[in-house]
Amino acid sequence: MQPMRVLITGPPACGKTTVIEQLCAHFKLHHVKIKDVIDDAISQMVNDFRCYCVLYIQLFNFNSYDSGVINSVLLKL
Repeated sequence: MQPMRVLITGPPACGKTTVIEQLCAHFKLHHVKIKDVIDDAISQMVNDFRCYCVLYIQLFNFNSYDSGVINSVLLKL
């Protein structure tokens, strides 16, 4: 089967996603939502950054004040 490319345009809430989901179900294709892909990538980057910061704190033996400041910043991410 040749790759299928479909572009559906229209105003918000007119059923574009519904049509695409039905097409994917009919042709047994995966429906990839780019917003979900981007959100997952951002979440992974934030988690990686948190792990890096924790490792950095441990490696360089920050005092408790510095660690507290860094942790409070990390919690805001």
